[in-house]
Amino acid sequence: MNVKETKLFLQELHTFPRKHLGQNFLINSQLSRKIVCEVKQTKGPWIEIGPGSGALTRLFSEEEKKILTLIEKDKKIANYWKEKNYSVLMQDALKIHWTKLPYFTTLFGNLPYQIAGPLLLKTSVFSKQMDTMILMMQKEVSLRVRAKPKTKDYGLLSVIAQTFWHIQWIAEAGTQDFYPPPKVAGHVLRFQAKISPVPGNEFLTFLKSCFAQRRKKLIHRLPISLSQAETLLSEINRNTNTRAEELTPEEFIFLFQEIQSRKSSQD
Repeated sequence: MNVKETKLFLQELHTFPRKHLGQNFLINSQLSRKIVCEVKQTKGPWIEIGPGSGALTRLFSEEEKKILTLIEKDKKIANYWKEKNYSVLMQDALKIHWTKLPYFTTLFGNLPYQIAGPLLLKTSVFSKQMDTMILMMQKEVSLRVRAKPKTKDYGLLSVIAQTFWHIQWIAEAGTQDFYPPPKVAGHVLRFQAKISPVPGNEFLTFLKSCFAQRRKKLIHRLPISLSQAETLLSEINRNTNTRAEELTPEEFIFLFQEIQSRKSSQD
């Protein structure tokens, strides 16, 4: 889909790009083919978030679309794809109960920029059925997802993403690759599921506590006594001045597992 085709699509539906839905339609056909090529290397069924004008959707054959489900919040666009005989869920991707969906293994899409971070947290923590995600997201979120400790972008999202996924950079998209052009560039990332070393929801709660008041010393954020916290930190060669942003995902996993183990032994 180029910009002319995208405008014609919107005219046909008597609609326009809606800012509150984060609708920036992909118009770079080369990039679209690259993303879909990545998707087709995975086993289906597939789910696409936000098909929009169909820059990605239209690249699947009639046979392939039988194992493709679309999630679209915009009513007019959702109805358009239903009329084309696609399986469509007219829902907000952030409110979906992933475990209640039909079986699928790969999630992909050009994400509305404002949902990228929250969606990644949700799919990492609450969904056990995805093997692969191939997602276009804003550059800022991509940098946070892949950030290393002691950098300005490193935080809770970095730890969650790196705990539950192997992450690979696929491509970059400039603002000129969308209609209308967003204010920031985008990155396409591939996420391959890891065997989960920790229960997602409990681990997320633990990390939220650790990263609350970012500049505060970690020893005061751990849900154990100060003496126990000091002992645990020393086991990973950290001291009482250590802050959350300094720890690797592996160190957070160790602390979480040790604290859970101590709690269990006290029950």
